[in-house]
Amino acid sequence: MAMGCAIEAGSHRPIITAMFIQTETTSHDHVLRFLPGCSVVDGEAMTFGDEAAARRSPLAARLFQLEAVTEVALDSDSVTVSKTLETDW
Repeated sequence: MAMGCAIEAGSHRPIITAMFIQTETTSHDHVLRFLPGCSVVDGEAMTFGDEAAARRSPLAARLFQLEAVTEVALDSDSVTVSKTLETDW
């Protein structure tokens, strides 16, 4: 369980007070699920298949900056990231 999961907006930049993120494997070797212990999105889940689509979400856009990321899915309590099969985690 995450402690102090809130993000506080300061005058210059956000400050993350503390966060523990659990990682879960999936049935697919190229996909990992991350559980931050707090809300990821309010409302409907979102899936982004490329960097252009991810512009709607700052988190997804940042994840697509990582080499080999092919898909990012955000739901109420998790972030699921897919990568190319050839790349190691």
